[in-house]
Amino acid sequence: MTDTGFADVAPSRIVRGYQARHDLGDLSSLQESIRERGILEPLTVTADFVLVFGARRLAAATALGHATVPCWIARGVSDKLSHVLALKASFEQRKDLTPTEQAALYAELRELEAAEARARQAATRFGAPRAASRGGGESPPPRRGKAREKASRTITGRNSYHQHEQVLELQSLATSKATPDWLRAQAEQALAEIDRYSKVHGPYLEVRTAQAAHSLRALASDTTAPPPVRAEADATLRSLTPRASALSEASRTIRRLEEGQRSGWADVDPQSRSRFARERLLAMIEDHSSHLDRIDAASLSPVLTVEDRQRLTAFRDLVTIFTATVLEGTAHAPTSPPAPRHEAEAS
Repeated sequence: MTDTGFADVAPSRIVRGYQARHDLGDLSSLQESIRERGILEPLTVTADFVLVFGARRLAAATALGHATVPCWIARGVSDKLSHVLALKASFEQRKDLTPTEQAALYAELRELEAAEARARQAATRFGAPRAASRGGGESPPPRRGKAREKASRTITGRNSYHQHEQVLELQSLATSKATPDWLRAQAEQALAEIDRYSKVHGPYLEVRTAQAAHSLRALASDTTAPPPVRAEADATLRSLTPRASALSEASRTIRRLEEGQRSGWADVDPQSRSRFARERLLAMIEDHSSHLDRIDAASLSPVLTVEDRQRLTAFRDLVTIFTATVLEGTAHAPTSPPAPRHEAEAS
């Protein structure tokens, strides 16, 4: 996290890069505001006085002949970001930055903006002297999308924050301990391809598609899921392709199905859930019956410990209660139990 301090700095000491010298727009209304009320929102500069935020305020104050301007001093800014911010030539000089380097600088700049906002908010909340004398900001803080666009334009000269965000997402997958090994390997490979070919969207979609396919396969093979759910997951998997539209549709399906999974399939038709529960119960009875047939019950008694007997008794009681509940809850239960499934099939 970047620390900030406060200082009054002479405009001549502040290093302005290409971005801070171009596209400043009409400054007349801002100059009038500063002339009447002063600079309400401090600029942000690095420890070496490279301008980060506040190009229009600096230009207006310089034109008005201010000897100093209030600045937040952001400490801990990387040398690379400071160098990029200080470049006085156009963005052509920044083409040597790889997409992952651009994304890292973009993320650092976002953190700087967040640190500035936190410092400004704290000063306003706790009544710091500067906040009391200078008031709040000249304008509301930019919306999240606008802030990201501004950060990306500072780094690349264009609105490329979508690509930066995609690279950062891949980097998170590649470095997170919670990421499965297979997905981490794919994310690392995608990042290598991105830096090699300077194309972001294709490798990003391939990783996201692999992620979605993995989730859909898990849902389609989940034996606890109702058949309609498994069928929908399988159908979505078959239609999945590395296209943004297909991926968006698959992501919505996955979120909906996984929400049903977390709620115990509560949103599935009750009759469908009951029929599926019946199938699972009969399968479990058949499976356990086949195992019990292979165990010599009489030979077990001498070797059972006290704890074994307690567990067996608890299991018997659980089965007894469950069986009584099921049979008593059936409206038209047959008077005699049906034959085991394997015997019925044999007959």
